[in-house]
Amino acid sequence: MKEPMSQPCQSVAVHSNTVFYPVQGSIDPSFVFSGAWIENGRMKTSLDGGWGYDPPLPGYNGDLIEGEPVTIPGTGTFELTGITLSRWGNSPETITFCFTPDPNLLDNAKKHLPPGQTLPPQDEN
Repeated sequence: MKEPMSQPCQSVAVHSNTVFYPVQGSIDPSFVFSGAWIENGRMKTSLDGGWGYDPPLPGYNGDLIEGEPVTIPGTGTFELTGITLSRWGNSPETITFCFTPDPNLLDNAKKHLPPGQTLPPQDEN
């Protein structure tokens, strides 16, 4: 696994096809990493997601490629740092990435909460 270029960040590992929620206690935004593979010597995964409620903020639907961070305004930056491929095709891949939140992520998430709902305290790690 290589060291992420963007700092500070939160290092996260998820299985493929698992939903990642950058804000604890909020379903917005949400992202899914679909599959993991190596192409031309570079790790890749598909990333799809964003904000589901009005007013919509930008989302992303495309590949996340080693060495090419993807910044989603209002959410943050994703940078692929590692993958563990399924040995026999019967278990999900593990995708490791660095997530650097946008400075406005929490405020944006609060604006997208249902009326009366609040966010729990957020982990700093």
